Amino acid sequence: MVNLIITLSLYNDLQFPNYVWINDERTDEGEGYELVNVSVNDDDYEVFVDFLDANEMVITYETY
Repeated sequence: MVNLIITLSLYNDLQFPNYVWINDERTDEGEGYELVNVSVNDDDYEVFVDFLDANEMVITYETY
C-alpha cells in the first residue's frame, strides 16, 4: 500500500479512479487549495502517478 498527499486546485471536479481510497480531505480556502490523503495498492501506484501527472488540477503530490 502506498500513501500520498495530493494538493489540488480549489473547486476542482477531479474524480479519482475506483482503485484509490480517500483517507482524508481538507480545504484551505485562504491558501486556495485542497489537500487529499489517499492510498493505492502497490500494483496501481505507477498508473496512478501517470493519472496525476496528466491532470492539470493536481498542483503537487508526495508519497509518505
